[in-house]
Amino acid sequence: MEHFFADLNRALSEGKSFILAGIIASKGSAPRSSGAKMAVFENGDIAGTIGGGAIEHASIQAALERFGKQGSWSRVFSLSGNGENPLNMACGGQVEVSFIFIDPGDARIIDLFGQIREGFKQNLDLWLVTKCVCGETKNLGLYDPVHGLRFFMGREILSKSLKARLFKGTPVRIGENTDIPETINDTSMPEATVWLSEPLNDSGYTYIFGGGHVAQALVPVIGAVDFKPVIYEDREDFCRMELFPGAHHVIFGGFDQAAEKITLTKKDYVVIMTRGHRCDYQVLTQVLKSPAAYIGVMGSRNKIEQTKQKLLADGFSPEEIDRIHWPIGLPIKAQTPAEIAVSVAAQMICIRAELREGTQYQGHIPCPAHMEERDGLKCPER
Repeated sequence: MEHFFADLNRALSEGKSFILAGIIASKGSAPRSSGAKMAVFENGDIAGTIGGGAIEHASIQAALERFGKQGSWSRVFSLSGNGENPLNMACGGQVEVSFIFIDPGDARIIDLFGQIREGFKQNLDLWLVTKCVCGETKNLGLYDPVHGLRFFMGREILSKSLKARLFKGTPVRIGENTDIPETINDTSMPEATVWLSEPLNDSGYTYIFGGGHVAQALVPVIGAVDFKPVIYEDREDFCRMELFPGAHHVIFGGFDQAAEKITLTKKDYVVIMTRGHRCDYQVLTQVLKSPAAYIGVMGSRNKIEQTKQKLLADGFSPEEIDRIHWPIGLPIKAQTPAEIAVSVAAQMICIRAELREGTQYQGHIPCPAHMEERDGLKCPER
């Protein structure tokens, strides 16, 4: 999402207008859910995506038909052969897409996008808040824990009950025809008013301990899906940013000093893949004392069993040890560093989705391609 808004800020700085299209509601087998966004430029170019295929093509055409006209509107597309704006798609379902013309000459819009850019720069938790009345966007707001809720197209007063429901880990739609069960009877909300809150940025980092081949393959993969990778290494030669395209930053320090250099929060993820058992254990004993959302460790079955027994002997409880995902990743029989990176990223995506939905992750499935260390690189046993 950060790259998407960076592209839009760049377009605005160049004086380019565009239509911001976003899914505000979906039912059935829609390709994307609420919160998916796309910008449509006058020449038909796009940034972002709302799912591709027929729905995206139809939305681009709808945007170009009214390009340059101030204001906003929405359109409901039926993904079957029936209903409003049918697209004759086999998957069925229904999608409501909002459209708003973004004018680079509108100081309020420039301010909004500038504040979004600053929020990403400061790595704040960010939510975009949209007020729609009868299908038209009437106001846009931005929320973060530091500055609170700011609106850019007019003053708004929201009740405490409404605010309490807006800022979740997944997009929230409140009001007329809401698709979520937590609708509220708020007398301050006129009929046909819909509030949509969409998370733009999660402030958590993914700390990767070890900068070897697997880490170098993992960073660009998880960076592309909105994790913020940070490399922690005790070897200066492996702390060069050019080794890790997509990394947020790198940290040089001893593995036994991790707790002194990093304060882990419940939003952070930890991946342990150092060059040896001793270093892995040094990191593990420190991060297990943190509230980190995810702790994954690369290792063979023998290594895992030995480490479990050592952790128990050192006073860690079975419940604490059960937090560890090892062997790390989903069981896709990964062999190469690139394949292992896909496996680890897939597991992290799954856990993140479960956390955002407020459901409990059911644990990993041990991968049949158990890992061992060889020549400083953890490779699958053959």
